[in-house]
Amino acid sequence: MIVKIFSPFYWRKNLGHNQTYLWNQYVPLMLENYKHKPLISPDWNVHTSYDVEHLLKNRIDWSLCLPIYSKYINQFLEEYFKKQLRWEHSGIWYTAYGPGQTANTHEHIPDMFSFVHFIKFNPNIHWPISFINPQGATTKYMLGMYPELKDKIDFNNSNQSLFHPRFTPKIEQGDIVIFPAHLEHLVEKTDSDDIRITIAFNFKIK
Repeated sequence: MIVKIFSPFYWRKNLGHNQTYLWNQYVPLMLENYKHKPLISPDWNVHTSYDVEHLLKNRIDWSLCLPIYSKYINQFLEEYFKKQLRWEHSGIWYTAYGPGQTANTHEHIPDMFSFVHFIKFNPNIHWPISFINPQGATTKYMLGMYPELKDKIDFNNSNQSLFHPRFTPKIEQGDIVIFPAHLEHLVEKTDSDDIRITIAFNFKIK
């Protein structure tokens, strides 16, 4: 039996019928905001509400999604810690990606966990999210030194992700993922005019 140790992770669920409700509440407003100002971010080449929500054409009422998201966070915490725990988030934002827009490699320290909802996402067009291997330098050396190892690794198999420089999970519209906030990640750019939108926040247990 293979027992993983010191292993990063991501937790994935689909919102099901709740996805339709949140789409109707949020996506039209977010698309209108994007059309009004496609590039609005303090740091990156994206459209986001992070730290600039006061500049958006339409303000977003996050109280509509929190009861739904809370259900899944509680489920994750109970699965991971085997007990019910209290938690708090540090602010919600959304990010919309149009042609040529991308999220650079980053993490969300000092929070504990990160939450991402793929509220508008086409897996045939959009890049989901890629996680960076914390042991990237060692992995790069191993794969370069031993091509016979590289030839045997399935880079779509998360069970072999110890040897992946980065891992990109399969994501569908309506999925949420939760992962350690210190795990580096990025979003590759797309050239599509079909806007990709995610809602995200960080949280910690109390």
